[in-house]
Amino acid sequence: MPLLAQCTLICNDGLQVSLDPSGQALITPLLIAPSSGNSCPGPLTVTLYNSIGQQLPNPLSCNEIGQTVTARVRHTSSGNFCSGTLEVFDALSPTLSNCGDKFVFCNEDSSPQAVGFPTGADNCTAPNNLNFSHFDTETSLGCGNFQNGQQVLKRIDRNWTITDEHGNS
Repeated sequence: MPLLAQCTLICNDGLQVSLDPSGQALITPLLIAPSSGNSCPGPLTVTLYNSIGQQLPNPLSCNEIGQTVTARVRHTSSGNFCSGTLEVFDALSPTLSNCGDKFVFCNEDSSPQAVGFPTGADNCTAPNNLNFSHFDTETSLGCGNFQNGQQVLKRIDRNWTITDEHGNS
């Protein structure tokens, strides 16, 4: 049987943790103390704290973005522990959908307000807080071009960008 008093834990410090598509990051003992399984066999626990010492839930969530979190890994049998810090980031870009072709006739308004906006989704930003922007590229067409049985005079390619509250686009 190993001597538990000789159990030595070494924690990583200054990790950057990015949230997943569901807006969470599960912090495991091996993430914080990767060699702990070799030197300290048996169960390990992770406890997370914010900058003022309040315990945080694990997995971390969008609420912790931008915070420096302290993670304490404790070897259950010996009581030995180490601590390291990590910063929580949202590095995932929002997604666009409903960007299909739209046909607008000559006398109709082609603005996004009239034609419609795409739909956006993000792991940490509510849909009504997403920022939509676009730029148009217009191509004049000669006479005799038809689309869906209607004569068309130009094509507008509208390129959308969506940005979340954390600057990901």
